[in-house]
Formats: sequence, structure tokens, C-alpha cells
Amino acid sequence: MDIKQLNYFIAIVENDFNLSKTSKKLNITQPTLSQMITEIESEYNVKLFDKEYGRFKRLTKIGNKFYMDAKNIVGYMEQLNYELRQPNDMFKGRVRIGIPPLILSFLCLKSIPAFITENVDIRLEIIEDDAYVLYDKLQKNEIDLAITTEPMNHRDIITNTIYSDSISCYTNKDHPFTKKTYVTLEDIAKEKLMSLNENYILYHQVQKEFLSNDLEPDYYFKSGQWDLLLNMANYANGVAILPKQFDKIANTDDIVAIDIKPTIPWDIVIAYNQHIIKTPDIRFVEDFFINFYR
Repeated sequence: MDIKQLNYFIAIVENDFNLSKTSKKLNITQPTLSQMITEIESEYNVKLFDKEYGRFKRLTKIGNKFYMDAKNIVGYMEQLNYELRQPNDMFKGRVRIGIPPLILSFLCLKSIPAFITENVDIRLEIIEDDAYVLYDKLQKNEIDLAITTEPMNHRDIITNTIYSDSISCYTNKDHPFTKKTYVTLEDIAKEKLMSLNENYILYHQVQKEFLSNDLEPDYYFKSGQWDLLLNMANYANGVAILPKQFDKIANTDDIVAIDIKPTIPWDIVIAYNQHIIKTPDIRFVEDFFINFYR
């Protein structure tokens, strides 16, 4: 099997399994395409396509896996060819990196200044937006990388975890919860809850945990500002749900962080679109942030 066969196979899939349409785009004959598929299936004793009336209709399970692997291999080859054609002094470009304000305010206060100080030839363009918008921008190639929370149902996005945390409950120091070693979701659901709004993956992650335990929390207040949520929990004698490490930047003795059991993980990843070629600059920036937090 060679790279040409992989490209032909990918083209068939991405042209809705229409061999006539695919052959015209590739400027080869339709029998050549059919023969190529037959050769692969015969050599490896697999079935890549389901057929109806002799026509390709859909990928089989192994065909779908082969398609995803072929896309990755072709992408790596394009990446390699691109990099070999670049000049030796390649690190002199611009990299667009999306970061939600919540993460930017507590996780990137040291890493971004460190990068800019150490790498004056690469210009970071920071795009602040919520995680859902940033994943959409990644898919549209409007940004190169994103430092954000783990995506939901984004199969085109590849992620590397750079920071792991968990979710905590924050209350006023005089709240009854402070006498507990930990609290449960059932405990929290009975309180006045201060939460990030629906624009944040964390909200949906926690809400999913509530629903899976047949709980309906009392959302007293929602906001995109974590410091406002802490103040509301403090003055309204309620509880706020935020990442555990936020107790280090809360800057107040009036708020207490309490563990939630069972633990709800909160992971930060650096993400990119697997179908977009990463320039050497982008790869360099990605490696920097992975190593910085490691």
C-alpha cells in the first residue's frame, strides 16, 4: 500500500462514495479506482465498504477506522513535506491561540509572559472566547491552537492534556458545609447554587453529573465571571462550583473551598484541528506550553 492508494481511498469517501465523480476529480478511470479497492481488500482480507446494487454506500466499521488512519498518515506526510521546504530560520511567524477568559485569568499568567520573553521572533495572537466558540474556530481554521477545557463530541480535534484539576464547592466560612470533610452533589443541589453560565463547558459537565444522579439543583445565580460567583456565594450564603485551584487566587479569607465526592475532574488541554497542517511555528508553540506545564 502506498500514499497514492490512501489518497484515492480518502477521495472516494469524501465524494460520497461516487466512483464516477471521484475518478473525474482525480483524472483517472473508474475501473482503476475499483481495482485499487479490490487489491487492498484482497491483500489484507478486509471489507472497507458496504455495497447496495453493486455501488459503494457506506464504510464498514474497519473501513471507517482505515479512513481516519489514512487521513492522519496523509496529514503527516503533508506536514513533513511542508517543513522540509521551509527556510532554516523558520521560527519568525504569527501563531493564533484561543484561550477562554476563565483559563487565561488563572492558568496563563506566567506561561504567556514566559513564552513572549523567550521567543521574540514568534508573535502570539491571543483570541479570548468561550470554549465552544474556540472549538468552532479551530474547525474553521480561524485559530491555530486553543488552550481550553476538554471538548465534547469534536472528533476532528486532537488534544493533549497540560493541566489536571478537579471541581470544588466554595462557601462562606460560616456556612455549615465548612464543618464537613467533603460534600456530595446531593448536598449541593439543596443549596443556593452560583454557577458559570451555559457558555462554559464546566457548567454542562457539572449539570450532566447532577442529571445522572437524578438531581435538580437550585441555580440561584449564573455568570461568566468567577470572582463574581465567589462574592455571590459569600454574601448570599450560597455555594459556588469552580475549579479547585481557584482557592489560590480568590484572595479572600471569607471563602472556603470544600472537596466534592465523588471527584469531578477538570482537565485543561491544548488542542488543534487534525486536518490542518501545523507549521513549524505552531508546533513550536504547542510544545512550549506542553513542556511548560509538564
